[in-house]
Amino acid sequence: MRKFSLACLLLVAALATAACGNEPEETAESTTAATTSETTVETTVEETEETMPEGPVELTQENFFEIDPSISEYGMSGNCGDIIGLVDLDYLNQSFDDPYVVDSIEDLASVTYLVNAYPRVDEDGDGEISYGDAPFIKIDLVADLDLSGYEWVPMGRYIDYYDDSGVYSGIFLGNGHTISGLEILDFDDFSGFFGETYVATIIGLNIEDATVHGVLSGALCGYNVGTNFIDCHATGTLPERMFVEDMDEPNSLFQVFSMTSDRYICCSVSATESTGALYEDEFTINQYEPGSSNVIYEFYDPEFDDVFDYSRDYFFDS
Repeated sequence: MRKFSLACLLLVAALATAACGNEPEETAESTTAATTSETTVETTVEETEETMPEGPVELTQENFFEIDPSISEYGMSGNCGDIIGLVDLDYLNQSFDDPYVVDSIEDLASVTYLVNAYPRVDEDGDGEISYGDAPFIKIDLVADLDLSGYEWVPMGRYIDYYDDSGVYSGIFLGNGHTISGLEILDFDDFSGFFGETYVATIIGLNIEDATVHGVLSGALCGYNVGTNFIDCHATGTLPERMFVEDMDEPNSLFQVFSMTSDRYICCSVSATESTGALYEDEFTINQYEPGSSNVIYEFYDPEFDDVFDYSRDYFFDS
Protein backbone atom coordinates (compact mmCIF):
# COMPACT_ATOMS: atom_id res chain seq x y z
CA MET A 1 0.00 0.00 0.00
CA ARG A 2 2.84 2.35 0.85
CA LYS A 3 4.67 1.38 -2.32
CA PHE A 4 1.54 2.28 -4.27
CA SER A 5 1.29 5.57 -2.44
CA LEU A 6 4.98 6.26 -3.02
CA ALA A 7 4.57 5.43 -6.67
CA CYS A 8 1.68 7.81 -6.86
CA LEU A 9 3.71 10.56 -5.19
CA LEU A 10 6.61 10.00 -7.56
CA LEU A 11 4.24 10.17 -10.51
CA VAL A 12 2.70 13.40 -9.26
CA ALA A 13 6.18 14.86 -8.67
CA ALA A 14 7.26 13.88 -12.16
CA LEU A 15 4.20 15.50 -13.67
CA ALA A 16 4.79 18.65 -11.64
CA THR A 17 8.42 18.77 -12.74
CA ALA A 18 7.40 18.35 -16.33
CA ALA A 19 4.88 21.15 -15.97
CA CYS A 20 7.47 23.43 -14.37
CA GLY A 21 9.92 22.60 -17.09
CA ASN A 22 7.50 23.85 -19.73
CA GLU A 23 6.79 27.15 -17.98
CA PRO A 24 9.94 29.10 -18.99
CA GLU A 25 9.39 28.14 -22.62
CA GLU A 26 5.87 29.61 -22.61
CA THR A 27 7.08 32.78 -20.85
CA ALA A 28 9.78 33.24 -23.46
CA GLU A 29 7.23 32.96 -26.24
CA SER A 30 4.96 35.51 -24.53
CA THR A 31 7.86 37.90 -23.94
CA THR A 32 8.99 37.58 -27.54
CA ALA A 33 5.48 38.28 -28.82
CA ALA A 34 5.06 41.27 -26.55
CA THR A 35 8.46 42.68 -27.54
CA THR A 36 7.67 42.19 -31.22
CA SER A 37 4.33 43.94 -30.76
CA GLU A 38 5.94 46.90 -28.99
CA THR A 39 8.61 47.14 -31.68
CA THR A 40 5.97 47.12 -34.38
CA VAL A 41 4.01 49.87 -32.64
CA GLU A 42 7.14 51.96 -32.13
CA THR A 43 8.15 51.49 -35.76
CA THR A 44 4.68 52.45 -36.98
CA VAL A 45 4.67 55.56 -34.80
CA GLU A 46 8.13 56.53 -36.01
CA GLU A 47 7.15 56.03 -39.66
CA THR A 48 3.96 58.06 -39.15
CA GLU A 49 5.87 60.87 -37.48
CA GLU A 50 8.45 60.90 -40.24
CA THR A 51 5.85 61.08 -43.02
CA MET A 52 3.59 63.64 -41.34
CA PRO A 53 4.47 67.07 -42.86
CA GLU A 54 4.97 70.01 -40.57
CA GLY A 55 3.40 73.31 -41.44
CA PRO A 56 3.24 75.68 -43.00
CA VAL A 57 2.90 73.61 -46.16
CA GLU A 58 2.85 75.35 -49.52
CA LEU A 59 -0.27 74.28 -51.36
CA THR A 60 -0.17 73.24 -54.99
CA GLN A 61 -2.98 72.17 -57.29
CA GLU A 62 -1.57 68.64 -57.00
CA ASN A 63 -1.56 68.43 -53.18
CA PHE A 64 -4.46 70.76 -52.32
CA PHE A 65 -6.98 68.01 -51.53
CA GLU A 66 -4.45 65.98 -49.51
CA ILE A 67 -2.97 68.56 -47.13
CA ASP A 68 -4.67 69.18 -43.78
CA PRO A 69 -5.95 72.79 -44.08
CA SER A 70 -4.67 73.56 -40.56
CA ILE A 71 -1.03 73.12 -41.64
CA SER A 72 -1.34 74.89 -44.97
CA GLU A 73 0.22 78.32 -45.39
CA TYR A 74 -3.24 79.86 -45.44
CA GLY A 75 -4.39 77.82 -42.45
CA MET A 76 -1.43 79.02 -40.39
CA SER A 77 -1.58 82.62 -41.60
CA GLY A 78 -3.79 83.82 -38.75
CA ASN A 79 -6.23 85.24 -41.29
CA CYS A 80 -8.69 82.38 -41.57
CA GLY A 81 -10.94 82.75 -38.53
CA ASP A 82 -12.77 79.59 -37.46
CA ILE A 83 -13.31 78.14 -40.91
CA ILE A 84 -10.20 75.91 -41.01
CA GLY A 85 -11.53 73.45 -38.42
CA LEU A 86 -14.74 73.05 -40.43
CA VAL A 87 -13.26 72.27 -43.84
CA ASP A 88 -14.16 68.94 -45.48
CA LEU A 89 -11.61 68.10 -48.20
CA ASP A 90 -13.60 65.09 -49.39
CA TYR A 91 -16.55 67.39 -50.04
CA LEU A 92 -14.35 69.80 -51.99
CA ASN A 93 -12.64 67.19 -54.15
CA GLN A 94 -14.77 67.36 -57.26
CA SER A 95 -14.65 68.90 -60.71
CA PHE A 96 -14.99 72.68 -60.82
CA ASP A 97 -17.44 72.14 -63.65
CA ASP A 98 -19.98 70.89 -61.10
CA PRO A 99 -21.66 73.19 -58.56
CA TYR A 100 -20.90 72.92 -54.87
CA VAL A 101 -24.24 72.37 -53.15
CA VAL A 102 -24.06 74.14 -49.76
CA ASP A 103 -26.52 73.07 -47.08
CA SER A 104 -24.43 73.37 -43.90
CA ILE A 105 -21.95 75.65 -42.15
CA GLU A 106 -19.23 73.09 -42.86
CA ASP A 107 -20.01 73.26 -46.58
CA LEU A 108 -19.84 77.06 -46.55
CA ALA A 109 -16.53 77.01 -44.65
CA SER A 110 -15.17 74.49 -47.15
CA VAL A 111 -16.01 76.52 -50.26
CA THR A 112 -14.68 79.68 -48.57
CA TYR A 113 -11.39 77.86 -47.95
CA LEU A 114 -11.36 76.64 -51.55
CA VAL A 115 -11.82 80.16 -52.93
CA ASN A 116 -9.26 81.70 -50.58
CA ALA A 117 -6.55 79.04 -50.61
CA TYR A 118 -6.68 77.18 -53.94
CA PRO A 119 -3.39 77.91 -55.75
CA ARG A 120 -3.55 79.99 -58.90
CA VAL A 121 -1.19 79.37 -61.78
CA ASP A 122 -0.08 81.74 -64.51
CA GLU A 123 -2.43 80.49 -67.23
CA ASP A 124 -1.59 83.13 -69.83
CA GLY A 125 2.17 82.96 -69.25
CA ASP A 126 2.64 86.67 -68.65
CA GLY A 127 4.63 86.07 -65.48
CA GLU A 128 1.89 87.36 -63.18
CA ILE A 129 -1.09 85.90 -61.35
CA SER A 130 -4.05 87.92 -62.58
CA TYR A 131 -7.84 87.95 -62.37
CA GLY A 132 -8.21 85.48 -65.19
CA ASP A 133 -6.15 82.86 -63.36
CA ALA A 134 -8.82 82.38 -60.69
CA PRO A 135 -10.87 79.15 -60.93
CA PHE A 136 -14.52 79.66 -61.85
CA ILE A 137 -16.43 78.19 -58.90
CA LYS A 138 -20.18 77.55 -58.83
CA ILE A 139 -21.90 77.61 -55.44
CA ASP A 140 -25.50 76.59 -54.82
CA LEU A 141 -26.83 77.65 -51.39
CA VAL A 142 -29.85 75.47 -50.60
CA ALA A 143 -30.47 76.27 -46.90
CA ASP A 144 -30.56 79.16 -44.46
CA LEU A 145 -27.40 79.25 -42.31
CA ASP A 146 -26.79 80.88 -38.92
CA LEU A 147 -23.10 81.72 -38.40
CA SER A 148 -23.57 83.15 -34.90
CA GLY A 149 -20.62 82.28 -32.68
CA TYR A 150 -18.16 81.81 -35.54
CA GLU A 151 -15.37 84.16 -36.52
CA TRP A 152 -15.78 84.16 -40.29
CA VAL A 153 -13.68 85.49 -43.17
CA PRO A 154 -14.58 87.02 -46.54
CA MET A 155 -15.00 84.67 -49.49
CA GLY A 156 -12.45 85.96 -51.95
CA ARG A 157 -9.55 87.96 -50.58
CA TYR A 158 -8.51 91.47 -51.51
CA ILE A 159 -4.74 91.36 -51.07
CA ASP A 160 -3.65 94.64 -52.64
CA TYR A 161 -4.11 96.66 -55.81
CA TYR A 162 -1.41 94.72 -57.65
CA ASP A 163 -2.22 91.22 -56.38
CA ASP A 164 -5.38 89.59 -57.71
CA SER A 165 -4.60 86.06 -56.56
CA GLY A 166 -7.39 85.82 -54.00
CA VAL A 167 -10.53 86.83 -55.90
CA TYR A 168 -13.81 84.94 -56.10
CA SER A 169 -14.89 84.28 -59.67
CA GLY A 170 -18.00 82.25 -60.40
CA ILE A 171 -21.74 81.96 -59.88
CA PHE A 172 -23.25 82.10 -56.40
CA LEU A 173 -26.90 81.11 -56.27
CA GLY A 174 -28.46 82.18 -52.99
CA ASN A 175 -31.88 80.83 -54.04
CA GLY A 176 -33.52 83.37 -51.73
CA HIS A 177 -31.80 81.94 -48.65
CA THR A 178 -30.41 83.90 -45.70
CA ILE A 179 -27.01 83.81 -44.03
CA SER A 180 -27.39 85.37 -40.60
CA GLY A 181 -25.07 86.18 -37.70
CA LEU A 182 -22.04 86.79 -39.93
CA GLU A 183 -19.08 88.28 -38.03
CA ILE A 184 -15.88 89.26 -39.81
CA LEU A 185 -12.89 90.87 -38.14
CA ASP A 186 -10.59 93.29 -39.92
CA PHE A 187 -8.52 90.74 -41.83
CA ASP A 188 -8.53 92.51 -45.19
CA ASP A 189 -8.69 96.06 -46.48
CA PHE A 190 -11.99 95.37 -48.22
CA SER A 191 -14.23 93.14 -46.14
CA GLY A 192 -17.72 91.75 -46.44
CA PHE A 193 -19.29 88.35 -46.95
CA PHE A 194 -17.34 88.58 -50.22
CA GLY A 195 -13.92 90.20 -50.13
CA GLU A 196 -13.01 90.67 -53.79
CA THR A 197 -15.05 89.40 -56.72
CA TYR A 198 -14.25 89.22 -60.42
CA VAL A 199 -16.53 88.19 -63.31
CA ALA A 200 -19.10 86.82 -60.89
CA THR A 201 -22.87 86.66 -60.62
CA ILE A 202 -24.43 86.62 -57.16
CA ILE A 203 -28.20 86.26 -57.10
CA GLY A 204 -30.88 85.72 -54.46
CA LEU A 205 -28.56 86.10 -51.44
CA ASN A 206 -29.63 87.67 -48.13
CA ILE A 207 -27.07 88.64 -45.48
CA GLU A 208 -28.83 89.39 -42.20
CA ASP A 209 -27.51 90.88 -38.92
CA ALA A 210 -23.91 90.92 -40.11
CA THR A 211 -21.08 92.56 -38.18
CA VAL A 212 -18.21 93.42 -40.46
CA HIS A 213 -15.20 95.17 -38.97
CA GLY A 214 -12.73 97.32 -40.87
CA VAL A 215 -12.67 100.91 -42.09
CA LEU A 216 -13.12 99.66 -45.66
CA SER A 217 -16.00 97.28 -45.08
CA GLY A 218 -19.30 96.50 -46.74
CA ALA A 219 -22.26 94.54 -45.46
CA LEU A 220 -22.11 92.22 -48.47
CA CYS A 221 -18.93 92.86 -50.45
CA GLY A 222 -15.67 94.76 -50.52
CA TYR A 223 -13.97 95.16 -53.89
CA ASN A 224 -15.90 94.26 -57.05
CA VAL A 225 -14.80 93.91 -60.64
CA GLY A 226 -17.25 92.89 -63.35
CA THR A 227 -19.79 91.50 -60.90
CA ASN A 228 -23.58 91.23 -61.14
CA PHE A 229 -25.48 91.50 -57.84
CA ILE A 230 -29.11 90.55 -58.47
CA ASP A 231 -31.81 90.44 -55.78
CA CYS A 232 -29.21 90.64 -53.00
CA HIS A 233 -29.97 92.24 -49.63
CA ALA A 234 -27.78 92.97 -46.63
CA THR A 235 -28.40 94.23 -43.10
CA GLY A 236 -25.94 94.70 -40.28
CA THR A 237 -23.37 96.83 -38.51
CA LEU A 238 -20.08 98.21 -39.79
CA PRO A 239 -18.39 99.32 -36.53
CA GLU A 240 -15.34 101.05 -38.07
CA ARG A 241 -16.85 102.21 -41.34
CA MET A 242 -17.29 105.98 -41.50
CA PHE A 243 -20.01 107.04 -43.93
CA VAL A 244 -19.38 110.46 -45.48
CA GLU A 245 -22.70 111.64 -46.82
CA ASP A 246 -21.38 114.11 -49.38
CA MET A 247 -18.91 111.56 -50.80
CA ASP A 248 -20.64 108.19 -50.53
CA GLU A 249 -23.91 106.80 -51.66
CA PRO A 250 -25.73 104.52 -49.18
CA ASN A 251 -25.17 101.57 -51.53
CA SER A 252 -21.44 101.84 -50.77
CA LEU A 253 -22.28 100.31 -47.38
CA PHE A 254 -23.56 97.31 -49.36
CA GLN A 255 -20.22 97.13 -51.15
CA VAL A 256 -17.13 99.25 -50.66
CA PHE A 257 -15.57 99.79 -54.06
CA SER A 258 -16.92 99.08 -57.52
CA MET A 259 -15.08 98.97 -60.83
CA THR A 260 -16.81 100.16 -63.99
CA SER A 261 -18.87 97.17 -65.11
CA ASP A 262 -20.54 96.12 -61.88
CA ARG A 263 -24.33 95.92 -61.80
CA TYR A 264 -26.77 96.01 -58.88
CA ILE A 265 -30.29 94.94 -59.72
CA CYS A 266 -33.05 94.98 -57.08
CA CYS A 267 -30.60 95.19 -54.19
CA SER A 268 -30.93 96.80 -50.76
CA VAL A 269 -28.85 97.65 -47.71
CA SER A 270 -29.66 98.59 -44.13
CA ALA A 271 -26.41 99.23 -42.27
CA THR A 272 -25.30 101.07 -39.15
CA GLU A 273 -21.86 102.67 -39.39
CA SER A 274 -19.34 103.85 -36.79
CA THR A 275 -21.29 106.90 -35.61
CA GLY A 276 -24.36 104.77 -34.96
CA ALA A 277 -26.24 106.26 -37.90
CA LEU A 278 -28.47 103.89 -39.85
CA TYR A 279 -28.44 104.10 -43.63
CA GLU A 280 -31.01 102.31 -45.74
CA ASP A 281 -31.38 102.16 -49.48
CA GLU A 282 -32.97 100.12 -52.24
CA PHE A 283 -31.15 100.48 -55.51
CA THR A 284 -30.67 99.34 -59.06
CA ILE A 285 -27.49 100.70 -60.60
CA ASN A 286 -26.17 100.31 -64.15
CA GLN A 287 -29.23 98.39 -65.28
CA TYR A 288 -28.99 96.32 -68.43
CA GLU A 289 -29.64 98.21 -71.62
CA PRO A 290 -33.04 97.51 -73.24
CA GLY A 291 -32.83 94.24 -75.14
CA SER A 292 -29.73 93.01 -73.32
CA SER A 293 -29.98 89.95 -71.14
CA ASN A 294 -28.31 87.79 -68.51
CA VAL A 295 -29.31 84.13 -68.61
CA ILE A 296 -29.33 83.72 -64.83
CA TYR A 297 -31.31 86.91 -64.27
CA GLU A 298 -33.78 85.88 -66.94
CA PHE A 299 -34.07 82.35 -65.50
CA TYR A 300 -35.30 83.63 -62.12
CA ASP A 301 -37.18 86.71 -63.35
CA PRO A 302 -38.32 85.87 -66.89
CA GLU A 303 -40.70 88.84 -67.01
CA PHE A 304 -38.07 91.27 -65.71
CA ASP A 305 -40.71 92.58 -63.32
CA ASP A 306 -38.55 92.30 -60.17
CA VAL A 307 -40.43 89.19 -59.02
CA PHE A 308 -37.91 86.39 -58.51
CA ASP A 309 -38.96 82.75 -58.41
CA TYR A 310 -36.50 80.36 -56.76
CA SER A 311 -38.61 77.24 -57.02
CA ARG A 312 -36.24 75.99 -59.72
CA ASP A 313 -32.46 75.69 -59.61
CA TYR A 314 -30.45 77.20 -62.47
CA PHE A 315 -27.67 74.60 -62.15
CA PHE A 316 -29.97 71.59 -62.39
CA ASP A 317 -33.20 72.76 -64.07
CA SER A 318 -32.09 75.05 -66.85
